[in-house]
Amino acid sequence: MIRDSTDTEWRCFPKIMNGVIDFSACKILYTIPRWNSQYGCHFCTVSGERTGRSQSWYVRFPRRSDRRTPASLFPMRHFGSTV
Repeated sequence: MIRDSTDTEWRCFPKIMNGVIDFSACKILYTIPRWNSQYGCHFCTVSGERTGRSQSWYVRFPRRSDRRTPASLFPMRHFGSTV
């Protein structure tokens, strides 16, 4: 509860609209694969390509269906899927 100068009480319910986190926090928060794993992109479900010790993702013609959604993250969280 917050009171203003006129002694009116206000109930505030903040809503986070945007935030910034690093890949480690993103992995923990959404239980997504490690960022350098085959399906590690936290935006899409496209398989990466390993070149030496690095992993790269390139989609020449991206489709909306390749994007991760909250619904696609839910099964990963509870069933341990890597896709």
